[in-house]
Amino acid sequence: MTIKVPANAKKADIDKIFKNLNQTAKPFNARDFVGKIRFGTDPLELQRDLR
Repeated sequence: MTIKVPANAKKADIDKIFKNLNQTAKPFNARDFVGKIRFGTDPLELQRDLR
């Protein structure tokens, strides 16, 4: 998401913009995916192939 703030905006205007943002979205939790992906090969071999 991109928010454009004009250069001459005052602190009250910026505060109003941030209040209007959607704060209900959950942050991304990477721990939900730990160990879930199966590659079928050794992880070190996979890293070497990717590099």
